[in-house]
Amino acid sequence: MTTRRVRGASLGLVIIMMNILLVAALVIATSSRSVSELFNPDDAAPTDLEGPAPDDVSETAPPAPTWTAVPPPTRTETATEPAGLAGRYADGEDLTVVVLGDQTGSDPADWVRAWAELLAQERTVEYRTPTVSDPTVYGDPVVLGSGESTIHVFNASLVGGTPEYAAERLDLYLPGGTDAVLLNFGRSNSSDDLEDELEQLWSALEDESDAELRTVVQPPRQDGLEQLTEITREWAEQADAPVIDVAEVFDDEGLTFLTVSTRDPLSVNLAGAARWAQIVQLALFDHEIAPPAEADPQPIVEPTLPSATQPTEEPVDPPVEPTGTPPPYTPPPPYTPPPPYTPPPPPPPPDDPTEDPTEPEPTEPEPTEPEPTLPPEPTLPPPDDPTEDPSEEPTFPFPTQPSPGHWSAPEAATRF
Repeated sequence: MTTRRVRGASLGLVIIMMNILLVAALVIATSSRSVSELFNPDDAAPTDLEGPAPDDVSETAPPAPTWTAVPPPTRTETATEPAGLAGRYADGEDLTVVVLGDQTGSDPADWVRAWAELLAQERTVEYRTPTVSDPTVYGDPVVLGSGESTIHVFNASLVGGTPEYAAERLDLYLPGGTDAVLLNFGRSNSSDDLEDELEQLWSALEDESDAELRTVVQPPRQDGLEQLTEITREWAEQADAPVIDVAEVFDDEGLTFLTVSTRDPLSVNLAGAARWAQIVQLALFDHEIAPPAEADPQPIVEPTLPSATQPTEEPVDPPVEPTGTPPPYTPPPPYTPPPPYTPPPPPPPPDDPTEDPTEPEPTEPEPTEPEPTLPPEPTLPPPDDPTEDPSEEPTFPFPTQPSPGHWSAPEAATRF
């Protein structure tokens, strides 16, 4: 009885195994899965449950992509370098700039003052120049514009200034905390000494200051003397010195012959100074500022005298055009000359007994223009007069005191 039960269980087990094998064979026949994939479902790719692929798609599906988890990068703290002049200017910091140069920047009409006025459109600018009595001492500042931050401009440009002169006086020209120094030389030097003096000044600045340095290449001069533009460029390239090439911009824009003065070849006119200032502003701070709008010209008023000294004139009516036919012309009467002048009788002598002492003295009439009369002709004695002395010359009877109505001889001579 027990043996039959064991055989029956074994037979049932065999039947179950056969059924499993049949199902597995059927699955393998209808799919591309292998036997190992069939019995390892966890490692096999999932069965496509969306049905057969379209006709234009390959029957063999591409393998599924595998994703690999990448750990996030670790952040390392790096030290940030301080921002340059352009960044500090954009952040609104207070900055100090020193210009060491020659006469091309010394006049109030030159580019340094024009640059200060350009900056004053956005910032407060304190502009200083050396005093006349001592060129190594700055005068009181001129405050331009208004703003939350301040740009201090120390303009140490001198007539006849050279790099050697500035190098020997850096402690006087550079205030504490200078942020930038501009070298603007060339007009007072020659090709024999410019490179050596620029090198001397550059070395002194690197030793004594942490400020950013720039070399300005000036526009070419127009007086026929030796040009130093290329010498400045060559020195800057050898010294690895950053440059602000104003000459190149002037040549590209055709401004050299229009702005560099021919009457004063060492400077530029107002238009050249304004463009020079814009070039420096953009190169140093990487920020362009539009030039200030030109004010409308004031009308010219003719000078007038004070009202107290001006004569008062009655208004004159405009002339009235005649109407109708004018009357016939009537000639004026003929000219009648006035009667000849008759002098009054002479007064009687003082010892005249007939004179009445009570009678008032005759009043002399107002002098009038007497009628001209010639003096009497001189009378000469007869030629055979024995009494005549040939040594004596004839005398002319001229009165010593002319009576009224008569002229003296000198007066008659001047009138005729």
